[in-house]
Amino acid sequence: MSQESNKTLEESKSLIGPITNKSILGEVEPAVAWQKVKSLFNFNDHQIDKLKEYVLNIDFDKEVVNFLEDNKNKYKIILLTDCPEDKAEVIKKSVAKLFDKMYFSCYSHKSKKDSEFFADAAKDFKLLPEECLYIDDKEQPIAKAASLGFNVCLFKQGIDLGAVLGGQ
Repeated sequence: MSQESNKTLEESKSLIGPITNKSILGEVEPAVAWQKVKSLFNFNDHQIDKLKEYVLNIDFDKEVVNFLEDNKNKYKIILLTDCPEDKAEVIKKSVAKLFDKMYFSCYSHKSKKDSEFFADAAKDFKLLPEECLYIDDKEQPIAKAASLGFNVCLFKQGIDLGAVLGGQ
């Protein structure tokens, strides 16, 4: 995006941060957010369409998908994700069958920065945080979940999730 607009990456992040956060929390409709990005960067229709295609593309790790399919009957598997409504719809259409329940920031108006986002999921399944394993590929949500008493695993490519669960 920054190459297309002649802005640095930091400038780009600064410009889109506020609208992205509002979209992730469901405070702004996706069409409004995309129009704002288009105007901020003076993108034409083709450029914004390519950006949408890139942002809304979901490439699920095949090993993780296989792991979830193999363990669906052994564990309650819950998805917590920070994303705008258009991406939530893509996720729901592609992997809903892998999860017992999915929590989206755009519908709950809470994000992984909010303790309640995690607590709601545990509560819905009548679980204490220490009875849950939270897996994420980003350190900030891992730290938040750990501070709330959840068992955590920072996911990195190639990690053996079966070994992680075997340790629980």
